[in-house]
Amino acid sequence: MRMNVVMYAYKDWLRKLNAGIHPKTAREEIEVEYLLNDNEKLALSIPMQRELEMRVQ
Repeated sequence: MRMNVVMYAYKDWLRKLNAGIHPKTAREEIEVEYLLNDNEKLALSIPMQRELEMRVQ
């Protein structure tokens, strides 16, 4: 797994969220932009879920 790619993808996802893009749309864009495989998508899902939970509180 390309951990540095996962880290950069997560940071770009956060930038898109902060710009007002819907989380699901931002995630779909990131998956296409970074050509993520299934393991990388799974590795991203945990911090993404935590971030969304923190933003709701």
